[in-house]
Amino acid sequence: MVVVTDTMVHHAHPWMKRNIPDNAHAFVTDVTFRLRATQFAGADSRALLQKITTEDLSMPHFRFVRRARLTLGSHVRFCIRITYVGELGYELYIPAEQATHVYDRIVEAAGIRLGACRAQARLAVCVWRKVTVIMAMTSTTQMGPTRRGWALPSTSTSRVASLAGGRARQTRPRAPLTRRLVQVLVKDPQPLLYHAEVVHVWRRGWLRSSGILRPHLGGAVGLVMVEPKLPVDEAYLNSGTWKVDIAGTLYPASVSARPLYDPKNLRPRT
Repeated sequence: MVVVTDTMVHHAHPWMKRNIPDNAHAFVTDVTFRLRATQFAGADSRALLQKITTEDLSMPHFRFVRRARLTLGSHVRFCIRITYVGELGYELYIPAEQATHVYDRIVEAAGIRLGACRAQARLAVCVWRKVTVIMAMTSTTQMGPTRRGWALPSTSTSRVASLAGGRARQTRPRAPLTRRLVQVLVKDPQPLLYHAEVVHVWRRGWLRSSGILRPHLGGAVGLVMVEPKLPVDEAYLNSGTWKVDIAGTLYPASVSARPLYDPKNLRPRT
């Protein structure tokens, strides 16, 4: 099964159909309306999910990026241990007709209410490098990884070459990134980031996209696409005085090309 975002389904589906070999007995079917997905994310997600299933979810029985069948009530669902918020997490795929039953079990076990999807998107901002990319407002499917500002580990390996566009990516001359998506952290715990604030440095400005308050980082954090027509490296990011214009007030800020939260991506693997 291939899982893509709602913005990618009409891109992925025809691409897969076009690339089925003529002599292959294979079919592509969109099952979006047959399944419902529920994500458990956060440091306590394992404990919550364990309350409603009898399977052992502890390490090493259920490792990161693994799939397992779980019994929830009288039904069997499949679960993938994956996360999009930089913490421990799971995705549960449920037949549409059973979704209400499972949701009721979750509410009963955790005493929670239905949350907003936007809250998840904002929480994921801090971990964009972990392929948590909340970048729909910043990039499009027509952009390659370099134009998006991704410093991907595109080494000369057979795995990269086997991917769609991988060989072209390898053979393209490597040039310094002059367009790069970076994180910006406001050095003041009070102001919040909403959307489209301007980030300033060297008398230039760029619009910031997704953002959220992260108290443990000391302030609000967001993403900004920096494109100064100069190499965007550590030397550039550490030079100058960065500021964010929030409702007409300039606040001092810092920027980073590495994730500000859990840069080694250890928490989702625990």
